[in-house]
Amino acid sequence: MHEMTIEAQHIDAIFLDLDGVVTSTARVHAAAWKATFDAFLEARDGQAFEPFDEVQDYALYVDGRLRQDGVRTFLASRGISLPLGRAEDAPSFQTVWGLGNRKNGLFRELLSSRGVDVYDDARDFIKRLRSVGIICGLVSASRNCRLIVSKSGLAPLFDIIIDGNDAERLGLRGKPAPDMFLAAAKGMGIKPDRACVIEDAPAGIEAANAGGFRLAILVSRKGGEPDSRAGCATVRSLAEIDVEGLPSASESLDEIAARIQDKPHAVLLDYDGTLTPIVARPELAVLSERMRGVLSSLAEQCPTGIVTGRSLAEIRRLVGVDLSFIASHGMEQQIKGCAAEEHAPPGVAAKISQAADALQQKLGRIGGVIVERKPFSVAVHYR
Repeated sequence: MHEMTIEAQHIDAIFLDLDGVVTSTARVHAAAWKATFDAFLEARDGQAFEPFDEVQDYALYVDGRLRQDGVRTFLASRGISLPLGRAEDAPSFQTVWGLGNRKNGLFRELLSSRGVDVYDDARDFIKRLRSVGIICGLVSASRNCRLIVSKSGLAPLFDIIIDGNDAERLGLRGKPAPDMFLAAAKGMGIKPDRACVIEDAPAGIEAANAGGFRLAILVSRKGGEPDSRAGCATVRSLAEIDVEGLPSASESLDEIAARIQDKPHAVLLDYDGTLTPIVARPELAVLSERMRGVLSSLAEQCPTGIVTGRSLAEIRRLVGVDLSFIASHGMEQQIKGCAAEEHAPPGVAAKISQAADALQQKLGRIGGVIVERKPFSVAVHYR
């Protein structure tokens, strides 16, 4: 049963946390944190030490945070302060970085022995998002994020990944600051008010709200009554979220007809993937006779044009109907009844050739890659 709906007409991108949302590695993280903190606390306080709670302490102080922030936040809850130290501190050092590195070593050992479990509802949810054209990004404080993604085979499902290593490299603050989510949105050219954040940690929800994201969703997989938190919806599973794509043109023909009735109008069409199916190689995209007849009939009713990255000569040959053409990404054009025009800057041909040669040298040996030299651009195709 779907408890809520994400609509492609309002949301362009979804940014998900990794641990606890996509994978069950949160349990591995919690176990590594417990072993690290319990050993530290026992050495400090003796047998009377209060153990780290894998549920409450993990959720409140370390979940979703950069490793060093998690160390400081938990220790502060026990009234303990340690020097920050340096990123290269050995696990035996009594510093924030030392404890963090000790935890990281334990986590990698546990990950190697236990493996990575991906939530079935997460895999299905991401595939549903991608099927309607919604961008999917991963934003995780974990420095092991890419290792986990690689082991789980999830990499092809994400358009961008921002992790703890990126945060250090780019000088980003960790959650609950919004920096990492904002960096992911910027990297994909998405405005926060057109994006959604899905988290299992309060720090992540705080970050989403601070960043001005349109929607924040808390995944509470442990059951019980959903949390009531300001500024977020709560689900127990990603299967509770429905995904609704944009209405197709065929479903909206009556609305389109009403809008253009008694008004000057034209129809502009792409070629590849619109008038022809997506194919393995550019030269295989051949216009069917039926589609050619549709274009001829349409051109009798209103101005009709093709907008394409293909060259003007090539697209005219492929279409074979007297239409208007905007070709080579706007560098060439021929409006019906007018002479062809070219808008390329001088000297571009030599630079295009150099770029094509360089790309062919670097990419040509990769299976499925085609480097296509065009008059005013170079296209790299990959299937």
